[in-house]
Amino acid sequence: MHPINLHQTSGHAVLIVHLSSIDPASVTSKIAPSHRAAEVSFNHTDSNSTTLSTTVLVQPVLSQEQQQSLVVDLIQECSYSVSPENIVIRFKKASHSSEWQALQIHIKTRSSTTTNNDQLAPPPAAASTSATDMEVVVDEQAGGESESTVIAKFVTGANTTSFQEAIRSQPLWEDQAGSQVVGNVQAKRVPGMNAIQMTAELIAPSSSSS
Repeated sequence: MHPINLHQTSGHAVLIVHLSSIDPASVTSKIAPSHRAAEVSFNHTDSNSTTLSTTVLVQPVLSQEQQQSLVVDLIQECSYSVSPENIVIRFKKASHSSEWQALQIHIKTRSSTTTNNDQLAPPPAAASTSATDMEVVVDEQAGGESESTVIAKFVTGANTTSFQEAIRSQPLWEDQAGSQVVGNVQAKRVPGMNAIQMTAELIAPSSSSS
């Protein structure tokens, strides 16, 4: 899996795939007819000067409340820019989907000499995510091809709550179990980053101090 970063505003989401030696003339993008997924393909070379073809298939992940509202169109536009270090993929959101919870990202890389008859479709169904920034759902390598599917979470109010609940539900240090519990869990966004900072205190049940 290539290193990635992601960020979102109310109107756009940005995915950055860190990968060098991309041929700008080879980059193409398309949106699925359902407007629930987008695909960006490009050629690049590895350290052995072998030409590879990579396809990045992206599907937004919504909260349960958003799914229940039967949101159909999610991606209005998909654009990109290429630099020597990465490719920046920019998604314009539909007006009624202001906050995405995560991106389900499927990256397939193969030798450019291999034929590719794949149709644009949503990534494979994924298991529910736990309270982590990124969960690898599929990671396979075979015959000179590699495929990875991950769910990369944005920092949202819903995610912050899940982090807090995860910390409260289990002791952070096994040798403290039974004598102290986790309390006063707080979370705040880290300015300029897709990250949150969590703090928690270990509190002795018999004491009001920590």
